[in-house]
Amino acid sequence: MLADIQQLDAMDESMWGLLQRNLTGLTEAEADWRPHPTANNVRWMLGHLLWFEEWAHDALARDGRYLCQISSLGNARIHPMRSV
Repeated sequence: MLADIQQLDAMDESMWGLLQRNLTGLTEAEADWRPHPTANNVRWMLGHLLWFEEWAHDALARDGRYLCQISSLGNARIHPMRSV
């Protein structure tokens, strides 16, 4: 892995740990809270952030979920960036 990518990966790992520490003790009521009646709740926003964190980590390593995309029909296909 290139040095720049290793640094990004280390920063990603650091942020992952920080996020986990900040979420310790989050209650169900807090997770279901919406900042506005039409907004997504905190649980949904965190899920989105966690999904992206995993995707970014996999993209740096060219591994995992990054290599697959799920179509609207639920069919997995190989990502075009993957070398065969």
